[in-house]
Amino acid sequence: MKHRFDTQFFPGWTRKCVTFTIDDGNVEMDRKFLDIVRPAGIRGTFNLCSHLTNQMTPNGYRQLYAGYEIANHCKYHPFACQDYMNYVVSDHSCEPGKDPVSLSPDGKTEVLYPLPQDVVGRLGKNAEGMYHVLLGRGLRLLATPERYVECIRQCHDELEEIFGKGSVRSFAWPFDRQKCEVVEKYLAAMPYYGVRGSGKWGAEESFAMPPKRTYWKMTAYSTDLLEKAAAYVAQPDDGTLKFFCFGAHSIDYENRWHQLREFADTFGNRPKEYYSATVGEIFDYEDAVKALVIEQDSIYNPSGLDVYLKVDGEPVLLKAGEKRYL
Repeated sequence: MKHRFDTQFFPGWTRKCVTFTIDDGNVEMDRKFLDIVRPAGIRGTFNLCSHLTNQMTPNGYRQLYAGYEIANHCKYHPFACQDYMNYVVSDHSCEPGKDPVSLSPDGKTEVLYPLPQDVVGRLGKNAEGMYHVLLGRGLRLLATPERYVECIRQCHDELEEIFGKGSVRSFAWPFDRQKCEVVEKYLAAMPYYGVRGSGKWGAEESFAMPPKRTYWKMTAYSTDLLEKAAAYVAQPDDGTLKFFCFGAHSIDYENRWHQLREFADTFGNRPKEYYSATVGEIFDYEDAVKALVIEQDSIYNPSGLDVYLKVDGEPVLLKAGEKRYL
């Protein structure tokens, strides 16, 4: 007998997942955000900058983010020197109003300003390889490739001191992807399942799973959350796994909490319709589905996760490591 296998399901035999990715670690706003999504069972990932984790005790952080994933958002949240830019270092630090130049007319040269002494004192030895760059919203930190790599490493280690060894499994770019080969090679060598950019990834209308985890993006912002959510609800079943990930900062919802509550009412506590998990758990589950070994008379799950599928239209829960003969 020739069997029909349908493996494109999340736990609960649903094809749709819901998650979020929230940057920066604004404790006050993250707590407000969690007060809405946690009772609804909506889970996701918080991308923290370790230099901001002095707002609470380590135990306070563990309690606040319990049940959620923590990702590396780079210590000090800097820009990186990008390979296609030329940089000119000023001979004095930038004072607003006195140094209005940021980019040359060709758009390929950027002026870097030495950090003032108060910032140097705050950063300590990490000030080496750091500069100020003047952007539209004011002065921002920029790091040389080597210093940027060190900021990634420090953030990873310091977050794992709080949340546990092996807990930090992904990276989210501050200010979106920085085109710097040194940094990208370092990230590729890290034991991360993925690297997230900023913004939406361009094919969000299909709600497909991200095709590349080396640079994936979210589906919706706070500004279009309900619009995208309505499109997601209406998305027909085409037999493939669907992905909905919203973000990007909890403070973005400060004047839109009612919209987040409406979203939570629509998607929360409905495991048979929407699988809600952290970004890492969703990607891990997708890997488990891809790893299934299907033969005409058997199916084997070599992964460490239970997998939900249908055989000849009937639901089958294949346990981790299980081989089932048909």
